[in-house]
Amino acid sequence: MCGNFFSLSFQSVLMGIFVGLVASRLLRDVNMDYNSVQQTTLMMLFAYLGYLCAEAAALSGIISMFTTGLVLAHYAYWNINARAKVGTEIAVTSIANICQSFLYIYLGLSAFSIEAEYVKPDMIYVTMGAILICRVFSVGVPIFLCWLCSGCQPLKLKWNEWVFVYFGGLIRGAVCFGLSLTMTSDNRRILRTTTQICALALIVCIGSPLQLIAYIFGIKPDREKGKEAAEEGKALAETAEDGKKAGEAVAERESFSQDSQFSRAGAKDEAEVTEMIDQSFYELIKEDTFPWLLQKWLHFDLNYMMPMFKRKTALSGTGQGHGSSRHNRSDLK
Repeated sequence: MCGNFFSLSFQSVLMGIFVGLVASRLLRDVNMDYNSVQQTTLMMLFAYLGYLCAEAAALSGIISMFTTGLVLAHYAYWNINARAKVGTEIAVTSIANICQSFLYIYLGLSAFSIEAEYVKPDMIYVTMGAILICRVFSVGVPIFLCWLCSGCQPLKLKWNEWVFVYFGGLIRGAVCFGLSLTMTSDNRRILRTTTQICALALIVCIGSPLQLIAYIFGIKPDREKGKEAAEEGKALAETAEDGKKAGEAVAERESFSQDSQFSRAGAKDEAEVTEMIDQSFYELIKEDTFPWLLQKWLHFDLNYMMPMFKRKTALSGTGQGHGSSRHNRSDLK
């Protein structure tokens, strides 16, 4: 069973990567900047195409669609114009919120349809215990791998932040309940009822006091951090004697409150914005702050994958990397 699970997941990921790369290459070679609606539509249809292809191949459509979305966001997103980017973000966010709201509403209404004859307390207790224990491994194993990949260096995230990640991931039972509705086995009603009760219990018991849990562990929202950082930078700017150093300190601290770490105010056009992003990406790689394995992938992605699937790459004309000599700044046009 474990072998089938990993095989199914791996094949689904490959399917999503394939569909995402094909879509990225198509949007790179076919110029449709004149029509933002078509670009937005294609972005969404290609993401759904990953789901359809996986389902047709008896794979996991959710894993494939998720992987397709990651590839599209990394490559294809830069092959569409600015209006299509905004439209895609708004459309995807709106659809996601609607689907999520509908799923939680349906889950809440279905609580009144639980049939007592299908409630098995022993199975519910075992399932809840398995969820809590498996969540420890799903959080602890990635931490351990990150620690190993970083050369056993201390991680930047604190222990309280990882504990908060543990609790935050326990309120995702609505999707599991939605998948349980598709089961066709003989014990589907017992499994469905168990999933439903566990999801409701976790959402109510963990989701409701989530802000209180964050307060207990000292986790502050990004907006609050941004305000504190901006106030600290402002106070430093007023008291510092060196205006240049104070300005740099203010800029560094105010960056926490911005949605993007790149300042786009002085950009003349979209190409210049893209150049700023790519240059910052390259400088980030040069700092060697990533684990060595991720460092290798970033260099490979920058030198080979991006020029192949990303049309508007500014670094292709900077002469950086092994494959950059074959490209010039005409990609920005």
